[in-house]
Amino acid sequence: RCSLCDKIMRGIILLAWVPWCSARQQYTHPFQNITELELFFDANTGPGIWKWRHYFTIYDKHLGRFRGTDAKLIEIGIFSGGGLRMWRNYLGPKATIAGLDISPLVKTYDNNPAYGKPDRIFVGSQGDPKLWADIHQDVTFDAIIDDGAHTAGLQIATLDLAFKKLNPGGVYIVEDLMKSLDGDKFVKYVVENYVSGASGINACRLKPTMKRTPRERASCMDMKCPLISY
Repeated sequence: RCSLCDKIMRGIILLAWVPWCSARQQYTHPFQNITELELFFDANTGPGIWKWRHYFTIYDKHLGRFRGTDAKLIEIGIFSGGGLRMWRNYLGPKATIAGLDISPLVKTYDNNPAYGKPDRIFVGSQGDPKLWADIHQDVTFDAIIDDGAHTAGLQIATLDLAFKKLNPGGVYIVEDLMKSLDGDKFVKYVVENYVSGASGINACRLKPTMKRTPRERASCMDMKCPLISY
């Protein structure tokens, strides 16, 4: 196992719908601990939160270590704004919470207490390189959540634009793969470009002697090496 990869590992979490009955049995069993995120979701009377219930356990597993810290999170696709408020409540006042949406109406959420006082709201297409260049002038992120357009083309474009600015040890979450008719295209792209190939996790860990160009070696060590979780 590559020690350098371990130090800078970033994670990609791919989320999808599961049948209602199995989700209920697995995640809301009365003898299982319910996460604080789920309690907040159930008690919410503010702006809408649009999440599948079984996501909360996964969020808590991968994002819980950022609670109470100065972590930086951005959610892509913020719609009614309830998710921003939920992340503020979960991560705490030290965290930087940002949102990105294509609708200019979301600018009203900026620093608004009703939406958890998000620190920055960005308006534009999630696949726009210029937008991400402007964002990255200000901040890099510990957690990136893509709950945006739910199309493979934009999921791929966003992953390539945003992932390289994810901080070491950060988490990249892609939600609702089942909503895209070409969702398998995105999963295939992740496997082929972030797992296999000269710059993927397998090349880093399983083929340390594999011949690669300096650029490919840098890409392998500095960018890719993800943990893929379903």
